[in-house]
Amino acid sequence: MKIRTKLILSFTALITAIALTMGIVSTMTASEILKEQAEMDLSYKTIEGAKLINSEMHTQRLSLEVLAELDEMKAMGLEAQSNIIKRQLDKLEFEDVSIIRPDRTLNYVNGSVVKLPADDRVMDIFDGEKVSYFGISPATNETVLVYATPIMVNTRVVGGLLGRYPGEALSMLTDGIRYGKTGYAYIINSEGTVIAHKDRAKVNDQANPIKLAETDPKQKSAADLFTKMLTNKVGVDTYEMNGETLYAAYSPIEDTDWILVVTATESEVTGAAAALQRNMMIVALLAIFIGMIVTYILGSRIVKPISQVVEKAKSLADLDLRENLSAKALSSKDEMGDISRALQSIIDSFRQIISKVSLSSEEVAASSKQLMASAEQSALTAEEVSKTVEEIARGASEQASNTEDGSTKAASLGESIETNNKFLIQLSESSVQVSEIVEYGMNEMEKLMEITKESTASVKEIADIIELTNRSAGNIGQASAMISSIADQTNLLALNAAIEAARA
Repeated sequence: MKIRTKLILSFTALITAIALTMGIVSTMTASEILKEQAEMDLSYKTIEGAKLINSEMHTQRLSLEVLAELDEMKAMGLEAQSNIIKRQLDKLEFEDVSIIRPDRTLNYVNGSVVKLPADDRVMDIFDGEKVSYFGISPATNETVLVYATPIMVNTRVVGGLLGRYPGEALSMLTDGIRYGKTGYAYIINSEGTVIAHKDRAKVNDQANPIKLAETDPKQKSAADLFTKMLTNKVGVDTYEMNGETLYAAYSPIEDTDWILVVTATESEVTGAAAALQRNMMIVALLAIFIGMIVTYILGSRIVKPISQVVEKAKSLADLDLRENLSAKALSSKDEMGDISRALQSIIDSFRQIISKVSLSSEEVAASSKQLMASAEQSALTAEEVSKTVEEIARGASEQASNTEDGSTKAASLGESIETNNKFLIQLSESSVQVSEIVEYGMNEMEKLMEITKESTASVKEIADIIELTNRSAGNIGQASAMISSIADQTNLLALNAAIEAARA
């Protein structure tokens, strides 16, 4: 596998691991943060919604309290009170306003009178309390939102005013509180009964999941949530409804025993986290893609000078030393520059070695030529010696014939002839030795010619052979001296034989 491929795969794997790790960690962390933030937003919206509803209720109650402070109201003249209420009814925005008498009666401006039970909460105004409650109107038997405020003369409660809104008035307030596209708000009272909801049927039916769970197991999750809300008063929890997970943030409404609940689906609350996960995945994939491109570019920039060095190394392996590495490669400051300079140094060293080897080869060739000339001269000398020996042999043979002719005339020359024969035998043996020495010299010359074809490492052996040849030439000289001595003796014997023959 090539370095570029290894780099791309390695860095891609590294970037992928880093991107995925960072993506997973970031996504998990961001998801938790976004989830917490969404829960905080939901809770904040609930608290703000509770403040808004309380403010709206306070405004509505305040108009009733202002009406109760009028002197005509404090005089407790029923007709006068009714006239004031008629004049102000349109401004008060109440569906109807009635006068509460100490005898527990509600006196409406239309003349109708409703008797309240002794335990009715409206009667708490005679204890100086301001009452707000949601329930069934005894006058209409419909759900209503009721405000009741005392009419006080000095510190004594002489009666009260009751303002009535239709039951959906409270739901209209919660309709304006939403979270996301599907989130909505509703209100429950201290018993867990729904008193405001976007589904008006739940309000009209006085729906209470805590009671419904006793007969409907599907309501258990909502019942548990309602129980927890009544206990904790404020917080954020989840529950199941119709197979869907819902978030619910709740907060109490001041001056009431009601709790405002803002609910939203899990997808609404954690939608930002899901979007973040998708975005993080896209960013991770984009980072991997960019990493692959950057790795490819960096790999190419790293591998390119390596490829040039590899190509030059192949040329060096083929003993191609004609070209140098590029100046750019040699001037590089990184590790590839060091390798390029080292390879160029090797090329220069090879060139110097080849130059020295070439010069040494020329010197060896010159020495070989000189050695060949010396060998040829030695061969010529040996040939001349051989001719001389042959001539001497012919002369000796002729002298032997003459001596044999004179032996019959001078018996006294026998011993001399016998001595002469011995010398002839020695001469013959010396001739054989000379031939052997000459043959040995020729063999040595042939070996010398083979050795000259070897490398410069064989120069020492050639020198040894030359020295051996010199010794052989010395031996030839010795043989020549011996032959010369024998020739002189032969001449002397021939002269003596001639003298004796003359005497005879």
